[in-house]
Amino acid sequence: MKKILTLMILTLYIIAAAFAQNVKSYTVDLSKFSATNGDKTAAFDKKTGTISLTGENAGIGLGLGKLDISNYNIARIKYKAIDGYGFFLGLNYDDNTLNWGDIATYCPSYLNEMVIPLRPEQKTINGLYFTSAWNVPSEKFVVEEITLEKVSNPEKTDLYASKEPPVLDKATSGKINEKISAWDYVKKLGVGFQYYIFSIIFSVLYFQ
Repeated sequence: MKKILTLMILTLYIIAAAFAQNVKSYTVDLSKFSATNGDKTAAFDKKTGTISLTGENAGIGLGLGKLDISNYNIARIKYKAIDGYGFFLGLNYDDNTLNWGDIATYCPSYLNEMVIPLRPEQKTINGLYFTSAWNVPSEKFVVEEITLEKVSNPEKTDLYASKEPPVLDKATSGKINEKISAWDYVKKLGVGFQYYIFSIIFSVLYFQ
């Protein structure tokens, strides 16, 4: 009887160990976000999952304590940008030599889900953080879920992929309303390609 019981326990242990090794997803516990950051420029509403950022350098983070990510190859975030600006999601790897472009991904307002491949040479992650989009005085967005997953094709979400044909403005004349601010003018432009020259003009007008 003891031999049978021992065999059963050993079998259950092997099954549990095999299951643990094949876990293909990890859900981040968003309730562990602090209510505010240190300088009170960011806040997290645990009830609704809403993050509010005030100021261009505002941000709020969540520590994950050197979480082992060797079994995962993507981070998936489901969200809703309330104000229509979008935001940055940064992944805080152990390697402090990585630059901003290696660890931060822009999550635009016209999408509600982003897939971000994890860096394969990184085996642990310290945490994640959110920061505001460029030149945005304040913004709000809802974070519904963040998961780390193992998928067969870990491709990053293409921000520029669209099945719609381009719209060309063939107007030969037009009027500019000089009474509105540069910020309101840019918001009326709608979705389109961000030409660098227009970014410079907007920056000059906005910061006057």
